[in-house]
Amino acid sequence: ILHTYIPFEEQLNELFTVSLTATSDSACVATDSIVEMISLYSMPIPSFEVYPDSVAITEKQDIILTNTSENAVYYEWLMSDTILWEDVYEPHVYEEIQDTGRFNLKLYAQSSEGCLDSTDSYFVVYPVLRFFVPNAFSPNGNGINEYFGPQGRYFEDKSYNFRIFNRWGKQVYETNDYYQPWDGVDESTGEIAPIGVYAYVIELTDLNGKLETYRGVVTLIL
Repeated sequence: ILHTYIPFEEQLNELFTVSLTATSDSACVATDSIVEMISLYSMPIPSFEVYPDSVAITEKQDIILTNTSENAVYYEWLMSDTILWEDVYEPHVYEEIQDTGRFNLKLYAQSSEGCLDSTDSYFVVYPVLRFFVPNAFSPNGNGINEYFGPQGRYFEDKSYNFRIFNRWGKQVYETNDYYQPWDGVDESTGEIAPIGVYAYVIELTDLNGKLETYRGVVTLIL
């Protein structure tokens, strides 16, 4: 038979004597005791706050973790089921965030007597369109800066359209594949386009469904 005793708060950290009284079906009674055998300790109370609980990937360094635990001296933090910080009071969680998503954060708190308890929460890192377009390239076969195209993240691949025009407005290149930058070849001639300045137009839709257009110029040099 298992019996659980729940002490009052003022009884914690004290030694207790456990007694057992057994009565047979013939009404015979026997008693046994273990003197000062059990000591009950206060449990730690793990608690923390994450602010803000929703942040853009470009602002992940703004995440602040506040440890509000009580009766604890040792802490372990898990993010997405991986132990990342041991014996750390308030870790910098943004240092371990490499991409967007919903992150579960769990705290294990341990008291000085070795009692352990845990709590968890979550926060969201949402995507923001990132885009960079260089202003020059040199498709001369030396293996350096041979292609022209944007570098970006967090957009719908199927929405991508990339066009290049010469100074007279003639289109010399078009693709819907982000991974196919311009190699400097004029599609109408099959030859490397002349040295000069070319206009580009890039259209795409970000992950929030917003259409974005990038216009500019690039210099082709050899």
